[in-house]
Amino acid sequence: MTPLELATRAEQAGPNDQRHILELAWQEVYGHFPGSHESLPARTLLFARRLNAEAYLDAALMLVPEGCGFAIMGNGAKVGRHIGASSTPALALTAAALRAMAKEDV
Repeated sequence: MTPLELATRAEQAGPNDQRHILELAWQEVYGHFPGSHESLPARTLLFARRLNAEAYLDAALMLVPEGCGFAIMGNGAKVGRHIGASSTPALALTAAALRAMAKEDV
């Protein structure tokens, strides 16, 4: 699945899908699945802890590309000039971050 396809999927997802979509996004960006295995990079372990705590917006913030400005407006988000809208702020931010990484306007 491409980042743009995953962004669309994030926008169509419901609140109960947040963890799954965030896991897929992390895997797309960093190439490994978040978990609690000790050999994973510290950043991935922190992401997994946020997922386990159901801190989905905090986890989504970790997907925003470094140096990109962002804004969250209700269930909409903007990362750079890329927008996302979904059922939750975390999913909207995930969609916008994925679009920013793909450097595509939608």
